Amino acid sequence: MAIKELQNPSVSSFNFSTSSNGIRFITNSIFEDNIEKICKLLMENDSHLKRQLRIEQLHQYVKETVIDCTGENIFKHDEINKDKRFKIKILKNKLDYVLMQKIISTEITMYYPSDTVPLPDTFSIGPVKFLSPLMWVDGLTPRGDFNPFGEKTIEVWKDNFKKNYIYKRKFDYQKPNEFDITSETLRGILGNDNIVLKISLKNLEPNRAWEHGRMICKTALDGLSFIFNDDRLFFRQVMQDCSKPSTAAYKIFEHNGYLIKPGMSLTEVISPYPHEISLEILRQKNILLNSISKIVSGISLDVNATHPKMSMRCSTALEWFSESIRERNDYIAISKMCISLDVLCDVGKSDGITKLCSSLLKISQDDKVPFFKDELTLISFVKNAYEKGRSHIIHGNRFDRSDDYKNERKQIRTFCYNILYRYFIEFLHYDEDDMYQDFFNYIVKSHS
Repeated sequence: MAIKELQNPSVSSFNFSTSSNGIRFITNSIFEDNIEKICKLLMENDSHLKRQLRIEQLHQYVKETVIDCTGENIFKHDEINKDKRFKIKILKNKLDYVLMQKIISTEITMYYPSDTVPLPDTFSIGPVKFLSPLMWVDGLTPRGDFNPFGEKTIEVWKDNFKKNYIYKRKFDYQKPNEFDITSETLRGILGNDNIVLKISLKNLEPNRAWEHGRMICKTALDGLSFIFNDDRLFFRQVMQDCSKPSTAAYKIFEHNGYLIKPGMSLTEVISPYPHEISLEILRQKNILLNSISKIVSGISLDVNATHPKMSMRCSTALEWFSESIRERNDYIAISKMCISLDVLCDVGKSDGITKLCSSLLKISQDDKVPFFKDELTLISFVKNAYEKGRSHIIHGNRFDRSDDYKNERKQIRTFCYNILYRYFIEFLHYDEDDMYQDFFNYIVKSHS
Protein backbone atom coordinates (compact mmCIF):
# COMPACT_ATOMS: atom_id res chain seq x y z
CA MET A 1 0.00 0.00 0.00
CA ALA A 2 2.83 2.40 0.79
CA ILE A 3 4.45 1.73 -2.60
CA LYS A 4 1.13 2.03 -4.41
CA GLU A 5 0.55 5.40 -2.74
CA LEU A 6 3.95 6.59 -3.95
CA GLN A 7 3.28 5.46 -7.51
CA ASN A 8 -0.29 6.80 -7.66
CA PRO A 9 -1.05 9.24 -4.81
CA SER A 10 -4.74 9.20 -3.89
CA VAL A 11 -4.47 12.36 -1.79
CA SER A 12 -2.62 15.54 -2.68
CA SER A 13 0.11 16.83 -0.40
CA PHE A 14 2.77 19.51 -0.26
CA ASN A 15 5.26 17.06 1.29
CA PHE A 16 7.89 15.65 -1.04
CA SER A 17 10.81 13.25 -0.72
CA THR A 18 13.57 12.45 -3.19
CA SER A 19 15.00 8.99 -3.84
CA SER A 20 18.74 8.35 -3.96
CA ASN A 21 18.65 8.47 -7.78
CA GLY A 22 16.95 11.89 -7.82
CA ILE A 23 13.28 11.02 -8.43
CA ARG A 24 10.80 13.15 -6.49
CA PHE A 25 7.73 11.59 -4.84
CA ILE A 26 4.70 13.00 -3.05
CA THR A 27 4.60 11.65 0.51
CA ASN A 28 1.04 12.16 1.72
CA SER A 29 -0.61 11.16 5.00
CA ILE A 30 -1.78 7.78 3.63
CA PHE A 31 1.79 6.89 2.66
CA GLU A 32 3.06 7.94 6.10
CA ASP A 33 0.34 5.89 7.84
CA ASN A 34 1.33 2.78 5.89
CA ILE A 35 5.00 3.31 6.73
CA GLU A 36 4.00 3.56 10.39
CA LYS A 37 2.12 0.23 10.15
CA ILE A 38 5.22 -1.42 8.67
CA CYS A 39 7.33 -0.05 11.53
CA LYS A 40 4.95 -1.31 14.18
CA LEU A 41 5.00 -4.79 12.65
CA LEU A 42 8.79 -4.76 12.54
CA MET A 43 8.97 -3.69 16.19
CA GLU A 44 6.43 -6.29 17.31
CA ASN A 45 8.33 -9.11 15.60
CA ASP A 46 11.85 -8.11 16.65
CA SER A 47 12.50 -7.43 20.32
CA HIS A 48 16.13 -6.50 19.61
CA LEU A 49 15.06 -3.83 17.12
CA LYS A 50 12.79 -2.27 19.74
CA ARG A 51 15.74 -1.94 22.09
CA GLN A 52 18.17 -0.65 19.47
CA LEU A 53 16.23 2.34 18.14
CA ARG A 54 13.00 4.32 18.52
CA ILE A 55 10.08 3.85 16.18
CA GLU A 56 10.41 7.47 14.94
CA GLN A 57 13.93 6.76 13.69
CA LEU A 58 12.87 3.41 12.21
CA HIS A 59 10.06 5.26 10.42
CA GLN A 60 12.63 7.48 8.71
CA TYR A 61 14.81 4.54 7.63
CA VAL A 62 11.85 2.50 6.32
CA LYS A 63 10.50 5.54 4.48
CA GLU A 64 13.86 6.21 2.80
CA THR A 65 14.23 2.54 1.81
CA VAL A 66 10.74 2.32 0.28
CA ILE A 67 11.27 5.57 -1.64
CA ASP A 68 14.67 4.41 -2.94
CA CYS A 69 13.27 1.03 -4.06
CA THR A 70 10.35 2.74 -5.80
CA GLY A 71 12.74 5.22 -7.43
CA GLU A 72 14.79 2.32 -8.77
CA ASN A 73 11.54 0.96 -10.31
CA ILE A 74 11.84 -2.34 -8.46
CA PHE A 75 8.05 -2.43 -8.14
CA LYS A 76 6.04 -2.12 -11.35
CA HIS A 77 2.30 -1.77 -11.89
CA ASP A 78 1.87 -5.02 -13.84
CA GLU A 79 3.81 -7.31 -11.46
CA ILE A 80 2.17 -10.67 -10.72
CA ASN A 81 1.80 -11.54 -7.02
CA LYS A 82 4.68 -14.03 -7.09
CA ASP A 83 7.04 -11.37 -8.43
CA LYS A 84 5.79 -8.87 -5.84
CA ARG A 85 6.58 -11.23 -3.00
CA PHE A 86 10.06 -11.65 -4.39
CA LYS A 87 10.52 -7.90 -4.67
CA ILE A 88 9.29 -7.43 -1.10
CA LYS A 89 12.15 -9.70 -0.04
CA ILE A 90 14.50 -7.38 -1.92
CA LEU A 91 13.05 -4.41 -0.04
CA LYS A 92 13.44 -6.25 3.27
CA ASN A 93 17.07 -7.08 2.46
CA LYS A 94 17.73 -3.44 1.60
CA LEU A 95 16.15 -2.33 4.87
CA ASP A 96 18.23 -4.87 6.81
CA TYR A 97 21.34 -3.46 5.15
CA VAL A 98 20.36 0.12 6.04
CA LEU A 99 19.72 -0.84 9.66
CA MET A 100 23.00 -2.73 9.79
CA GLN A 101 24.76 0.48 8.71
CA LYS A 102 22.84 2.65 11.17
CA ILE A 103 23.02 0.42 14.25
CA ILE A 104 26.58 0.54 15.52
CA SER A 105 27.71 -2.89 16.70
CA THR A 106 31.04 -1.56 17.96
CA GLU A 107 31.23 0.82 20.89
CA ILE A 108 30.13 4.41 20.48
CA THR A 109 31.25 6.84 23.17
CA MET A 110 29.19 9.84 24.25
CA TYR A 111 30.17 12.87 26.29
CA TYR A 112 27.80 14.96 28.42
CA PRO A 113 29.11 18.19 30.01
CA SER A 114 27.89 19.12 33.48
CA ASP A 115 28.87 21.01 36.62
CA THR A 116 29.68 19.12 39.82
CA VAL A 117 31.31 19.42 43.20
CA PRO A 118 35.09 18.76 43.29
CA LEU A 119 35.76 15.09 42.56
CA PRO A 120 38.80 12.78 42.64
CA ASP A 121 40.94 12.80 39.49
CA THR A 122 39.74 9.31 38.57
CA PHE A 123 36.09 9.10 39.57
CA SER A 124 33.31 6.97 38.17
CA ILE A 125 29.83 5.80 39.06
CA GLY A 126 29.32 2.42 37.44
CA PRO A 127 30.33 2.72 33.77
CA VAL A 128 30.05 6.53 33.83
CA LYS A 129 33.42 8.26 34.05
CA PHE A 130 33.66 11.83 35.36
CA LEU A 131 36.46 13.62 33.51
CA SER A 132 37.89 17.06 34.11
CA PRO A 133 38.03 19.09 30.87
CA LEU A 134 41.83 18.84 30.88
CA MET A 135 41.73 15.04 31.16
CA TRP A 136 38.93 14.92 28.59
CA VAL A 137 40.84 16.66 25.79
CA ASP A 138 43.91 14.49 26.39
CA GLY A 139 41.93 11.48 25.15
CA LEU A 140 40.36 13.14 22.09
CA THR A 141 41.38 12.86 18.44
CA PRO A 142 39.16 15.05 16.22
CA ARG A 143 38.17 13.54 12.89
CA GLY A 144 39.12 15.36 9.71
CA ASP A 145 35.64 16.86 9.31
CA PHE A 146 35.28 17.97 12.96
CA ASN A 147 35.77 21.69 12.33
CA PRO A 148 32.68 23.42 10.90
CA PHE A 149 34.26 24.94 7.79
CA GLY A 150 36.78 22.25 7.00
CA GLU A 151 39.73 23.92 8.73
CA LYS A 152 42.59 21.63 9.62
CA THR A 153 43.17 20.81 13.28
CA ILE A 154 46.51 22.29 14.29
CA GLU A 155 48.97 20.25 16.34
CA VAL A 156 48.90 22.50 19.42
CA TRP A 157 45.12 22.60 19.80
CA LYS A 158 45.22 20.69 23.11
CA ASP A 159 47.78 23.08 24.56
CA ASN A 160 45.65 26.02 23.43
CA PHE A 161 42.57 24.51 25.01
CA LYS A 162 44.27 23.94 28.36
CA LYS A 163 45.81 27.40 28.60
CA ASN A 164 42.67 29.21 27.50
CA TYR A 165 40.40 27.06 29.68
CA ILE A 166 42.50 27.51 32.83
CA TYR A 167 42.90 31.27 32.43
CA LYS A 168 39.43 31.81 30.91
CA ARG A 169 40.90 33.81 28.05
CA LYS A 170 38.58 35.38 25.52
CA PHE A 171 38.92 34.51 21.85
CA ASP A 172 41.35 36.79 20.00
CA TYR A 173 41.31 36.79 16.18
CA GLN A 174 44.71 38.47 16.20
CA LYS A 175 46.34 35.36 17.72
CA PRO A 176 45.44 32.43 15.44
CA ASN A 177 48.16 30.20 16.89
CA GLU A 178 46.79 30.58 20.41
CA PHE A 179 43.08 30.45 19.60
CA ASP A 180 42.35 27.73 17.05
CA ILE A 181 38.89 26.65 15.90
CA THR A 182 39.10 23.13 17.37
CA SER A 183 39.90 24.16 20.93
CA GLU A 184 37.46 27.08 20.81
CA THR A 185 34.66 24.81 19.56
CA LEU A 186 35.19 22.52 22.54
CA ARG A 187 35.41 25.46 24.93
CA GLY A 188 32.12 26.72 23.55
CA ILE A 189 30.51 23.31 24.07
CA LEU A 190 31.66 23.23 27.70
CA GLY A 191 30.52 26.74 28.53
CA ASN A 192 30.77 27.15 32.31
CA ASP A 193 30.65 23.42 33.03
CA ASN A 194 33.56 21.85 34.90
CA ILE A 195 33.14 18.14 34.20
CA VAL A 196 32.44 15.80 31.27
CA LEU A 197 30.58 12.53 31.78
CA LYS A 198 31.73 9.69 29.52
CA ILE A 199 29.70 6.57 28.69
CA SER A 200 30.22 3.94 25.97
CA LEU A 201 27.43 1.78 24.51
CA LYS A 202 27.12 -0.60 21.57
CA ASN A 203 24.50 -2.30 19.37
CA LEU A 204 22.40 0.87 19.26
CA GLU A 205 21.42 3.38 16.60
CA PRO A 206 23.27 6.66 17.41
CA ASN A 207 20.17 8.67 18.38
CA ARG A 208 18.98 5.82 20.58
CA ALA A 209 22.46 5.51 22.08
CA TRP A 210 22.53 9.22 22.90
CA GLU A 211 19.10 9.02 24.53
CA HIS A 212 19.99 5.98 26.63
CA GLY A 213 23.43 7.35 27.48
CA ARG A 214 21.80 10.54 28.71
CA MET A 215 19.48 8.56 30.97
CA ILE A 216 22.44 6.65 32.43
CA CYS A 217 24.46 9.82 33.05
CA LYS A 218 21.46 11.63 34.54
CA THR A 219 21.04 8.75 36.99
CA ALA A 220 24.73 9.05 37.89
CA LEU A 221 24.40 12.81 38.48
CA ASP A 222 21.21 12.45 40.53
CA GLY A 223 22.90 9.66 42.46
CA LEU A 224 25.85 11.94 43.22
CA SER A 225 23.49 14.62 44.54
CA PHE A 226 21.64 11.96 46.54
CA ILE A 227 24.93 10.90 48.17
CA PHE A 228 25.61 14.47 49.35
CA ASN A 229 21.96 14.94 50.38
CA ASP A 230 22.13 18.64 49.63
CA ASP A 231 19.12 20.11 47.81
CA ARG A 232 21.30 22.74 46.14
CA LEU A 233 23.26 20.07 44.30
CA PHE A 234 20.14 18.73 42.59
CA PHE A 235 19.93 22.13 40.87
CA ARG A 236 23.62 22.37 40.08
CA GLN A 237 24.51 18.81 39.05
CA VAL A 238 22.24 18.45 36.03
CA MET A 239 22.62 17.61 32.36
CA GLN A 240 23.69 20.51 30.17
CA ASP A 241 20.36 20.61 28.33
CA CYS A 242 18.42 21.02 31.59
CA SER A 243 17.44 24.48 32.76
CA LYS A 244 19.36 25.91 35.69
CA PRO A 245 18.28 28.77 37.93
CA SER A 246 20.23 31.98 37.62
CA THR A 247 22.87 32.64 40.26
CA ALA A 248 20.75 35.27 41.99
CA ALA A 249 17.05 36.05 42.44
CA TYR A 250 15.55 39.45 43.23
CA LYS A 251 12.40 40.66 44.98
CA ILE A 252 11.17 43.99 43.63
CA PHE A 253 8.39 45.93 45.40
CA GLU A 254 6.68 49.25 44.90
CA HIS A 255 4.98 50.90 47.90
CA ASN A 256 3.25 54.26 48.18
CA GLY A 257 4.39 55.11 44.67
CA TYR A 258 8.08 54.48 45.35
CA LEU A 259 10.27 51.65 44.14
CA ILE A 260 11.82 49.95 47.16
CA LYS A 261 15.42 48.79 47.27
CA PRO A 262 15.41 45.27 45.77
CA GLY A 263 16.14 42.24 47.89
CA MET A 264 18.58 39.68 46.56
CA SER A 265 19.19 36.05 47.42
CA LEU A 266 21.57 33.49 45.96
CA THR A 267 19.77 30.60 44.27
CA GLU A 268 20.31 26.89 44.83
CA VAL A 269 22.85 26.64 42.02
CA ILE A 270 25.40 28.31 44.31
CA SER A 271 26.74 25.39 46.33
CA PRO A 272 30.34 25.87 47.49
CA TYR A 273 32.06 22.62 48.41
CA PRO A 274 35.80 22.74 49.16
CA HIS A 275 37.76 19.89 47.63
CA GLU A 276 38.62 18.34 50.99
CA ILE A 277 35.01 18.30 52.25
CA SER A 278 33.75 16.84 48.98
CA LEU A 279 36.26 13.97 49.08
CA GLU A 280 35.53 13.30 52.76
CA ILE A 281 31.78 13.00 52.10
CA LEU A 282 32.44 10.54 49.27
CA ARG A 283 34.70 8.53 51.57
CA GLN A 284 32.10 8.42 54.35
CA LYS A 285 29.30 7.50 51.93
CA ASN A 286 31.32 4.86 50.07
CA ILE A 287 28.70 2.13 50.61
CA LEU A 288 25.95 4.32 49.17
CA LEU A 289 28.26 5.22 46.27
CA ASN A 290 28.72 1.51 45.53
CA SER A 291 24.96 1.06 45.61
CA ILE A 292 24.40 3.91 43.14
CA SER A 293 27.15 2.39 40.96
CA LYS A 294 25.29 -0.93 40.89
CA ILE A 295 22.09 0.85 39.84
CA VAL A 296 23.84 2.80 37.07
CA SER A 297 25.60 -0.36 35.84
CA GLY A 298 22.30 -2.23 35.80
CA ILE A 299 20.65 0.18 33.37
CA SER A 300 23.68 0.37 31.05
CA LEU A 301 22.57 -2.54 28.78
CA ASP A 302 25.83 -4.33 29.57
CA VAL A 303 25.35 -8.08 29.16
CA ASN A 304 27.29 -8.62 32.39
CA ALA A 305 25.16 -6.19 34.41
CA THR A 306 23.17 -7.78 37.22
CA HIS A 307 19.53 -7.05 38.07
CA PRO A 308 18.65 -4.71 35.15
CA LYS A 309 14.94 -4.67 36.08
CA MET A 310 15.50 -3.81 39.73
CA SER A 311 18.17 -1.30 38.71
CA MET A 312 15.67 0.45 36.46
CA ARG A 313 13.15 0.50 39.30
CA CYS A 314 15.72 2.14 41.60
CA SER A 315 16.80 4.56 38.86
CA THR A 316 13.22 5.63 38.19
CA ALA A 317 12.48 6.11 41.89
CA LEU A 318 15.65 8.21 42.16
CA GLU A 319 14.57 10.36 39.22
CA TRP A 320 11.13 11.03 40.74
CA PHE A 321 12.78 12.01 44.01
CA SER A 322 15.37 14.22 42.28
CA GLU A 323 12.73 15.98 40.20
CA SER A 324 10.68 16.57 43.34
CA ILE A 325 13.64 18.44 44.84
CA ARG A 326 13.95 20.58 41.71
CA GLU A 327 10.20 21.24 41.63
CA ARG A 328 9.31 24.84 42.55
CA ASN A 329 5.70 24.17 43.52
CA ASP A 330 5.49 22.52 46.93
CA TYR A 331 2.25 20.65 46.28
CA ILE A 332 3.54 19.15 43.01
CA ALA A 333 6.82 18.24 44.71
CA ILE A 334 4.88 16.30 47.37
CA SER A 335 3.14 14.18 44.74
CA LYS A 336 6.46 13.46 42.98
CA MET A 337 8.07 12.35 46.24
CA CYS A 338 5.20 9.98 46.96
CA ILE A 339 5.43 8.57 43.44
CA SER A 340 9.07 7.71 44.15
CA LEU A 341 7.75 5.46 46.94
CA ASP A 342 5.17 4.09 44.51
CA VAL A 343 7.96 2.99 42.19
CA LEU A 344 9.86 1.29 45.01
CA CYS A 345 6.80 -0.75 45.92
CA ASP A 346 5.21 -2.92 43.26
CA VAL A 347 1.85 -2.87 45.07
CA GLY A 348 1.38 0.88 44.70
CA LYS A 349 -0.98 1.24 47.68
CA SER A 350 -0.46 2.66 51.15
CA ASP A 351 -0.66 -0.79 52.79
CA GLY A 352 2.10 -2.20 50.59
CA ILE A 353 4.27 0.89 51.04
CA THR A 354 3.77 0.74 54.81
CA LYS A 355 4.85 -2.90 54.89
CA LEU A 356 7.96 -2.13 52.83
CA CYS A 357 8.88 0.88 54.99
CA SER A 358 8.27 -1.10 58.16
CA SER A 359 10.85 -3.68 57.08
CA LEU A 360 13.37 -1.08 55.94
CA LEU A 361 13.07 0.97 59.15
CA LYS A 362 12.97 -2.16 61.35
CA ILE A 363 9.88 -0.97 63.21
CA SER A 364 6.28 -2.12 63.39
CA GLN A 365 3.55 -0.25 61.55
CA ASP A 366 2.28 1.17 64.85
CA ASP A 367 5.67 2.48 66.00
CA LYS A 368 6.66 6.12 65.76
CA VAL A 369 8.72 7.18 62.75
CA PRO A 370 12.24 7.38 64.27
CA PHE A 371 13.42 10.58 62.58
CA PHE A 372 10.34 12.69 63.43
CA LYS A 373 9.88 14.54 66.72
CA ASP A 374 6.09 14.26 66.78
CA GLU A 375 4.03 11.21 67.69
CA LEU A 376 3.27 10.12 64.13
CA THR A 377 3.11 6.36 63.69
CA LEU A 378 4.43 4.79 60.52
CA ILE A 379 1.03 3.60 59.31
CA SER A 380 -0.64 6.97 59.90
CA PHE A 381 2.18 8.91 58.25
CA VAL A 382 2.27 6.74 55.11
CA LYS A 383 -1.51 6.72 54.81
CA ASN A 384 -1.68 10.49 55.19
CA ALA A 385 1.24 11.15 52.82
CA TYR A 386 0.08 8.69 50.18
CA GLU A 387 -3.63 9.49 50.17
CA LYS A 388 -3.61 13.20 51.03
CA GLY A 389 -0.20 14.04 49.65
CA ARG A 390 -0.29 12.01 46.45
CA SER A 391 -3.76 10.84 45.47
CA HIS A 392 -5.68 13.97 46.49
CA ILE A 393 -3.23 16.26 44.69
CA ILE A 394 -2.96 14.19 41.50
CA HIS A 395 -6.73 13.62 41.30
CA GLY A 396 -7.47 17.30 41.85
CA ASN A 397 -9.09 17.07 45.28
CA ARG A 398 -6.46 19.40 46.75
CA PHE A 399 -6.27 22.30 44.35
CA ASP A 400 -5.77 25.39 46.51
CA ARG A 401 -2.19 26.39 45.74
CA SER A 402 -2.39 29.26 48.22
CA ASP A 403 -2.19 26.77 51.10
CA ASP A 404 1.15 26.42 52.86
CA TYR A 405 2.70 23.06 51.90
CA LYS A 406 6.26 23.77 53.04
CA ASN A 407 6.27 21.79 56.30
CA GLU A 408 4.45 18.88 54.68
CA ARG A 409 6.96 18.87 51.82
CA LYS A 410 9.92 19.00 54.22
CA GLN A 411 8.61 16.08 56.28
CA ILE A 412 7.83 13.86 53.28
CA ARG A 413 11.21 14.70 51.75
CA THR A 414 12.98 13.51 54.93
CA PHE A 415 10.94 10.31 54.97
CA CYS A 416 11.45 9.52 51.27
CA TYR A 417 15.19 10.11 51.43
CA ASN A 418 15.57 7.72 54.35
CA ILE A 419 13.50 5.03 52.65
CA LEU A 420 15.34 5.35 49.34
CA TYR A 421 18.68 5.31 51.17
CA ARG A 422 17.86 2.04 52.95
CA TYR A 423 16.32 0.53 49.81
CA PHE A 424 19.47 1.23 47.77
CA ILE A 425 21.74 -0.23 50.46
CA GLU A 426 19.65 -3.39 50.58
CA PHE A 427 19.83 -3.61 46.80
CA LEU A 428 23.63 -3.42 46.91
CA HIS A 429 23.79 -6.67 48.89
CA TYR A 430 21.00 -8.42 46.98
CA ASP A 431 22.14 -11.29 44.72
CA GLU A 432 18.97 -13.30 44.07
CA ASP A 433 16.51 -13.24 41.15
CA ASP A 434 15.83 -9.98 39.31
CA MET A 435 12.19 -9.79 40.43
CA TYR A 436 10.59 -7.26 42.76
CA GLN A 437 8.70 -9.82 44.83
CA ASP A 438 11.91 -11.75 45.48
CA PHE A 439 13.65 -8.54 46.52
CA PHE A 440 10.73 -7.58 48.76
CA ASN A 441 10.81 -11.00 50.43
CA TYR A 442 14.57 -10.59 50.88
CA ILE A 443 14.05 -7.28 52.71
CA VAL A 444 11.30 -8.67 54.93
CA LYS A 445 13.34 -11.78 55.72
CA SER A 446 16.54 -9.86 56.50
CA HIS A 447 14.71 -7.61 58.99
CA SER A 448 12.38 -10.14 60.58
